[in-house]
Amino acid sequence: MKSFKKLVGVVSVLLFISACATKPVELSRSEVMNKHQPIKELNRLLVNAKKSGTDYLAPQGFQAAKEIYQKAFDRATEQKPGVKELAENGLLEIRQAMKNAKTSEEILKAVLDARNKAIVVSALILFPKDFNKLESRLQEASTAIEQGRVEKAKLQRAGLIKDYAAIELRALKTTITNEAKAKIAQARDSNADDMAPKTFRLAEEELALTTDILDAGRTQVDKAKEHARLSEYYAAKSIQITQLVEDFEKRDFSEEDKILWYQQQLETINQPFKLPLAFDKANADVVLGVQERITQVVQEKTQREQDLYASNENISMLEGRIKSMDSRHKKEVAGLNKKMEGNDASMRKQLAQLKSQNRKAEARYQKIQDMFTQEEATVFRQGDNVLLETHAFDFKVGGSEIDAKNYDLLEKILEAIRVFDNPDIVIMGHTDSTGSDALNFQLSQKRAETVTAFLQKIAKFPPEKIKIQGYGETRPVASNETKQGRERNRRIEVLIINK
Repeated sequence: MKSFKKLVGVVSVLLFISACATKPVELSRSEVMNKHQPIKELNRLLVNAKKSGTDYLAPQGFQAAKEIYQKAFDRATEQKPGVKELAENGLLEIRQAMKNAKTSEEILKAVLDARNKAIVVSALILFPKDFNKLESRLQEASTAIEQGRVEKAKLQRAGLIKDYAAIELRALKTTITNEAKAKIAQARDSNADDMAPKTFRLAEEELALTTDILDAGRTQVDKAKEHARLSEYYAAKSIQITQLVEDFEKRDFSEEDKILWYQQQLETINQPFKLPLAFDKANADVVLGVQERITQVVQEKTQREQDLYASNENISMLEGRIKSMDSRHKKEVAGLNKKMEGNDASMRKQLAQLKSQNRKAEARYQKIQDMFTQEEATVFRQGDNVLLETHAFDFKVGGSEIDAKNYDLLEKILEAIRVFDNPDIVIMGHTDSTGSDALNFQLSQKRAETVTAFLQKIAKFPPEKIKIQGYGETRPVASNETKQGRERNRRIEVLIINK
């Protein structure tokens, strides 16, 4: 009996070990992607769809595709059947969602424009709760379009445009008036509203005018900023006046003491002229005397600048003559060199090398130029280097994401770089004039970084061989007054430097 029990125990252990041995080993993420191409493609499309806004322009389809992807990925990880069918269903779902997103983008274009303007002025950062409520309403409208209820979405457009514009205006008011409000509050805390009421009132009036200008039309941002600056200036001025009045009171200044203090300030201003002020005359005459002396100095300075300008013009003229003489000299030297070619083997060799280098540079340039269509890029030769001015990235206003349709262009850029032997690369980002200078500089830098990240990921270029430069809106190639011009200015330039 004991032997039987022992035998049963051994069999049970063997069965358990066998069961463990037959349990499939889970695959890693990279193994899943390598083994299941449909899952890899679904993941790629999900990433691109999110970058293009499909998650909020076709939220139902995007979420459904995302859930299918997760189920397919889990099945693949556990090596269960049905992975291919699930992934292919997900591909159908995300492709349909991307089509629906395009429809939503067309129907809600004005809404999206208002949304982008609000984002540019940091409404999302300043008022996240209210902005997210608007995002939920935008998704509701997009969902209605997905479900074929287009008319319902159209009815929501006006309200969304109005509310995005309202939150944009709130953000503008906040960012433009913040410093002025803070300085006015500081002035009030300093008791400037009592001690320097006229100046303090000017600060409040300029602040109110700033808000009125923005309410009247947010295109007058520069004008509003100027009044906000004046508001801050008057608030600061009222603080200084208050401190001066309080100082007079602490020192128990009489009215005569105040006049003497004022005259001392005039003497300090007048000191560089080394001439006494006539305080025995009327105050208006004293002030006029100081003004005349300052005016004389300014006039003398202006005359010196004019004389300097005339001197520079003469220098430029002389430099032109020298340049002309230098050019003639070079031609003469070139003629002598040509005569010496037959007798000087060393010079012939150098000349042959230069010609060979030039032919190679020209061949590289022609080869690269043939790679791109006029719509994709303009190719410039800069000596032995080549500059690519791309036109086809079509960045959205305020955006730095690369659309999937530009992968072919990126591949061509890689192919152009490979024409050179171990070159250095400069990626330069540019924007249109929409938004502030600081924001445009950051955005252009980010666009250059996005392209650089692709080059490093795909072609494994060493970081030390790539330089990134953002120029913001400072180097337009077209007018920012038109939509087409702004689209051309939202571009990437790639300088390939022959080493």
